[in-house]
Amino acid sequence: MRRMVGFRVVLVDTNVVDVPDAAEYVVTDDGALVLRTGEHDLLRFPTGRWLEVRALAVGPPPNVESLLHELCVDLGFCLPPEERVRLQDGPPRDVDAFTDAVFVAEGLDPRGDKRLRRQVREKVVRHFAASAS
Repeated sequence: MRRMVGFRVVLVDTNVVDVPDAAEYVVTDDGALVLRTGEHDLLRFPTGRWLEVRALAVGPPPNVESLLHELCVDLGFCLPPEERVRLQDGPPRDVDAFTDAVFVAEGLDPRGDKRLRRQVREKVVRHFAASAS
């Protein structure tokens, strides 16, 4: 059993379940994922319905200007000026929320192109990690 404060369960259908509070999770012998607090099971995901559990990356906002510049130059995510200002003034403090906000600001569905989302997310992760160190 593993206890964490703040984690995300990634489901097979690309949806996620965020558990921001302290809880435990365990993978049963049959591969099911069970989320618990103390003796009480909160949620149970059967085998084949979940992909991974990862810590929520919540922390200080990254250097948004530098990140947006890199996303524009490297991946073509050149956001409209008003969207750049909005993200700079109030950046999401979570890696996945920031990644989704970039897609929405660009007028794209964050769940549409998985390969492109992964590329954007990798850059966001790197910037979030740099701001935490």
